Amino acid sequence: DDAPSTTSGTRNPEAYDTYLRGQHLLRAGEGSRKALEQFRRATELDPGFGEAWAARAEAVVDLIQTEFWGEIPRKEAYLLAESSIERALALDPAQARAYNARGVLLREQLLFEQSLASFDKAIDLNPNFVIAHGNRGQTLYRLGRIKEARKSIARALELDPLHQQLVFRAFVLAVEFYDRTHFDELANIVGPDEELVAWFRIREMVETR
Repeated sequence: DDAPSTTSGTRNPEAYDTYLRGQHLLRAGEGSRKALEQFRRATELDPGFGEAWAARAEAVVDLIQTEFWGEIPRKEAYLLAESSIERALALDPAQARAYNARGVLLREQLLFEQSLASFDKAIDLNPNFVIAHGNRGQTLYRLGRIKEARKSIARALELDPLHQQLVFRAFVLAVEFYDRTHFDELANIVGPDEELVAWFRIREMVETR
């Protein structure tokens, strides 16, 4: 559910349209940097637009994850993400996207249990929150809880099997953790990614030597 909540939305049509453009960019995997600019503009147009502050935080943590930030030091990126999260929660304490962004930020700092708790909070607030389910799965992988990780990612894909960013990251995790069962399950759901199939076969050859 990507629409603004009633308590943290906006009455400013331009701010909302700008937010939607950012949403499209973020969901389609067309550029977190471009999405961030849209969310930043939305919060400038309406500083009380809590959903846009949460989306802004998500775009920053996505850049931190992919290590494509580059323009400012990583520590400063962390501070920017956290300040956006705090602003979103000040406007709406039940802002699920803010908890999702915080979960990613904590995971990047290797605080996996705290990260998991934040994703659980996001899902408790919005049980159909696709990305939070996917992020929860990623964190469970890091904790070695593989079966639970598969279940969380399967739930995310059940909610949105065409979410490109989610699908790609799920495949990458299956390759990274050499999880053949999960890799095959993903391929059955969305079809195999040819490049990642090749990487998995390379990994398989290395592991069996």
